Amino acid sequence: MVDEAPEQPARPKTFYDGTEYDFVLDVDVKDDEPPLRLAFNLEDDPQEVAMAFQGKHALPVSYVDQIRRSEERRVGKECPRCV
Repeated sequence: MVDEAPEQPARPKTFYDGTEYDFVLDVDVKDDEPPLRLAFNLEDDPQEVAMAFQGKHALPVSYVDQIRRSEERRVGKECPRCV
């Protein structure tokens, strides 16, 4: 009999805009406006998510790296593609 490590419980999904996501984060882009919601899954590429978010909200292209770094920092080790 082989001892196996116990499986990690599945992370609960969050619904946003009618779709399930692993993460839905608030992103502050302007001091005088409410935060925007950034939704993504563990298998998503952080750079692609940041670029799509930037385009969807017509943010300056210079925000892409900052958005990606924020994703990676806030999700940490839970996201294998974020390291």
